Amino acid sequence: GAPEHIMSFAKAARDNFKETLADIKKLLSLPDGGEETDIAERCLCTLVLRYSGNLRQEKNRAEVVDFSDLEHFAVRLLSNDDGSGTPLSEELRSYLCELMVDEYQDSNRVQDTIFNLLSPYEGSAFFVGDIKQSIYRFRKADPRIFAEKCRMAQSSPDCEYIAMNTNFRSRREVLEVCNYFFERSMSEGFGDVNYAEPGQGLDAGRASDGNLPSELCLLDTPSLKQGSDSEDGISTAEAEAEFVASRIRDMLASHACTVPEKDGARRARASDFAILLSSYKGKAPIFQKALAARGLDSDAEREQEDPFGSVEGSIIISLLRI
Repeated sequence: GAPEHIMSFAKAARDNFKETLADIKKLLSLPDGGEETDIAERCLCTLVLRYSGNLRQEKNRAEVVDFSDLEHFAVRLLSNDDGSGTPLSEELRSYLCELMVDEYQDSNRVQDTIFNLLSPYEGSAFFVGDIKQSIYRFRKADPRIFAEKCRMAQSSPDCEYIAMNTNFRSRREVLEVCNYFFERSMSEGFGDVNYAEPGQGLDAGRASDGNLPSELCLLDTPSLKQGSDSEDGISTAEAEAEFVASRIRDMLASHACTVPEKDGARRARASDFAILLSSYKGKAPIFQKALAARGLDSDAEREQEDPFGSVEGSIIISLLRI
């Protein structure tokens, strides 16, 4: 282990941080209004500005910038203090004829400011997104920006709102199940979108032969804990694998499950089934074992990740080039 004096220093630093964090939480939990709240807000703003200044000095000393810095530098280049466009912004807006932004639901306010400062005068701005797919809030993404733009597009004569809710990938039965649950669970208060509104639900874009109803199976495992052994010596993942493997075996054995083809329908084969897992490393071997125990071959190959293409690999390569 580490020397005793280092351990003592680390413990003291951790305790001091925890006490400081507790004090900050108390300040932020003050009721709205009042002199104490005003003082707390001013102290917080002063703290943030001082921290940002010190951080900026350290970055300048090390001659580094991060992605957030680039965003804010772009805003400074394109925007005046009053929010109006700089000569550079005016020049670019006159030069550009199209502005196209994909995955717009994952934009933040800084990025949206840049988009507005670059929107062409003589041309169009085209934004594509789906609030239901917003997954980057931890990076300050704000899906409400896209919702605001959608409402504006539907009410303004200068904008056009195009609902692209026709799905060509999935069968009608799958889409019906998705719509059924999302209509009852997603709202502006939970998910930032009212799924029951026109244009939010998914429509089947291709005809599908036959009737293949979807199933929802709930596996009751009250005594099981994910990743740990239960009294019966079986984990939740193993219980799920046993159930899924048995269900596939029974469906194949009954010959009731058919797959439509151009010349009609054929009996389903094991290769027609796909199992989606939340974790490859932790669950794939367990499912393969359960399938093999029932005489079912499976393929769970995972593409080898390029170690030099990762962030860590790129940093090492960059250091070696210095």
